[in-house]
Amino acid sequence: MNSIVKVAESVYEQLSRKEIPKLFVPDRTAKNVKLSEEGLTLGSHKFVRSAGKLSTVKPFAQLCWLIWYVNKELLSTNRTTTLRDIYYTSMGFEDIAFQEQHESNSIIEDLEALTGLTRENFNIYPKERAVIFGDAKFRYVQPRPWIPHTDKIYSLNEHPDGLAIGPELTSNTEFLEVNADKIIIAEKQAVFRRFVEDGVYKKYNALLVFSEGQPPRNCRILVRRLSEQFKLPVFVLTDGDPYGLSIFLTIKYNSISLAHVKQLNVPNAKWIGIHAQDIIDYKLPVDPKKGKFTDRDTKRLYDLMKDVRCKNDPFIMEQLRLWDKLKKKVELEAFSKYGINFISEVYLKNKLK
Repeated sequence: MNSIVKVAESVYEQLSRKEIPKLFVPDRTAKNVKLSEEGLTLGSHKFVRSAGKLSTVKPFAQLCWLIWYVNKELLSTNRTTTLRDIYYTSMGFEDIAFQEQHESNSIIEDLEALTGLTRENFNIYPKERAVIFGDAKFRYVQPRPWIPHTDKIYSLNEHPDGLAIGPELTSNTEFLEVNADKIIIAEKQAVFRRFVEDGVYKKYNALLVFSEGQPPRNCRILVRRLSEQFKLPVFVLTDGDPYGLSIFLTIKYNSISLAHVKQLNVPNAKWIGIHAQDIIDYKLPVDPKKGKFTDRDTKRLYDLMKDVRCKNDPFIMEQLRLWDKLKKKVELEAFSKYGINFISEVYLKNKLK
């Protein structure tokens, strides 16, 4: 991985010149993000990780340790690890140990921004929390000790609970055939299960994806790959609240903190609800305890109104303003008020027209 080596060489060369080493890391905050048709991109602003300042010497050392660890323990041995494991591994190196996992996650993102690579390129993965189901056939490309027969053809509908979207499915497969003309992503597992049981993948000719909350990168990478390879539009179904909308925005445009990672978003994704207007049109029940906006919900709403991903979309801004008036949120399961099959038989049919 030459780009990692180049970062290490840059530090070494500065030290050989008896200079205090420093690295210029692309700024991943909202002020340095631009929106294009392809999603979010970073501007030119950078911040300094330096060994010459008390406030940055530890993060600088942590970044250098991460470069060493990725190159020596992961890439050279072709082994994988997780975000959580990186955090715990650092505890074996007392001087650079991370205090919390969000710190190690941030340093990993620094390395991504410096190299133009992704953590998956470093063999670092999050936990698997997304699944896919549908009529699609694939095979594994590279033999592994646990995949001895790469000539075997698999199908995404072999397991009724869906196949976990992990590193192997994302990066070690060749999709041979997809009998679908769309991809439907559902935020809630209960809705995904309902779609499988109701035969939505056949009835609407779709691949079905479930992701718990914000879709992990493996999920978005696979969805984009399938969407591009087989020309499949992507439809996103979320809870009716600002956080549900945030899930859609991450899928379509990427998250602001990951604007340095290319081809992680799905540009053709469409948000099919739950919209604020749907709460009114379908007279959806609001949970008396959890259905009213909290201060946290209101803050998220106002943040989205200023978000570069929303400001130029009249429909999304209209829904945000309506939510500001309603101060109500609903879950996808609220459609069960009208019967167990209503969401797949009526709502989904209306949204896909």
